[in-house]
Amino acid sequence: MLNVGDADAFVVYYITDRTRKHLVLIDAGRYEDGSRVLEHLNAHYRGIPVELAIVTHPDDDHYGGFVYLLEQIKSKNKDAAAIQRFWVNDPRKHINADDVNEDIQKKTLESRLKDIYAAHDTDLMTLLDECKIPYREAFAKTYSRISNSPLGTMVVPECCSSDQIGFTILGPTKNYYEAQCQNFRYEHLHVEVGTEAADVVDNADFVKTDRCLSKVLDDAPDDNSDHNRSSLIVLFEPEYKVRFLFTGDASVDSFEHMTTMHQLKCKDLRWLKVPHHGSKRNLNSKWIKYFNPSFAYISTLKRGQYLNQCVVNALKKNGSDVISTHNNPTFSYIVYNNCLERPLKAVAHC
Repeated sequence: MLNVGDADAFVVYYITDRTRKHLVLIDAGRYEDGSRVLEHLNAHYRGIPVELAIVTHPDDDHYGGFVYLLEQIKSKNKDAAAIQRFWVNDPRKHINADDVNEDIQKKTLESRLKDIYAAHDTDLMTLLDECKIPYREAFAKTYSRISNSPLGTMVVPECCSSDQIGFTILGPTKNYYEAQCQNFRYEHLHVEVGTEAADVVDNADFVKTDRCLSKVLDDAPDDNSDHNRSSLIVLFEPEYKVRFLFTGDASVDSFEHMTTMHQLKCKDLRWLKVPHHGSKRNLNSKWIKYFNPSFAYISTLKRGQYLNQCVVNALKKNGSDVISTHNNPTFSYIVYNNCLERPLKAVAHC
């Protein structure tokens, strides 16, 4: 996890078949964070192309750095990081001008939708085309297989694995994404830093129960941002039941709308990327207890700026180890290494 303030940038590096190297970049911070992401890639992975870049959703604190990286590729910068392909959902493919309840031309609609990925006088989708980098949309899917058991032959639903080894897309489904993206055209959304009152915490006499880790958290309204709700929810599973969940800025509603099969895949996590920088609007007791992460990582600048203390408290009450960039401003984190037996770097916990 790179420290890019209240933005997201994650590097997943792993090896299969003993020698095949895989490098995946999940979000890349804001445009101004792009140089730091590039510096990190060149310092640690020079010569290894980014096999897959994942854009979780169209907020500039997640996709902006990709615009910078693509500009370096377009300008043939010798230090540019090669990127082989992208996962990015394109709302232009999911909204038709005939279905919009306003008088709007098709070209105007397409321009507005493309504009949600705009940064630094250009946009992500145009740069992908100019750099001739392939991309595809990513939605949660299931399939059925025939299973023979003592009870007889039955059809068993399973989660589809993706075209990236080790990764499964748990959300959103195509239908859920399309329901969220209907309002994308109204916003050219460059994220303004939100505030959440730092003093809004549970009363001193609050005692957790089997169902409630935080009353403040459970009473908070759900994040109603269409952009956030549309976030890709991606599972990385390097070993059986060693699960890392990347949530973008997904909300409780996003998790509730995952299929049952996909929900089962994210129970009892090794590691959780806390959604939306620790906002109290994006997690509740039910999902903290369900995810049950051993480690919870939060990318944020300070408490009260998205990050709410009741989120940290609830995770701790659940038994999770909580680590945040606002307490560790100078370096990135090594999260898991199953080859070298060495401890994690010392970090300041929340």
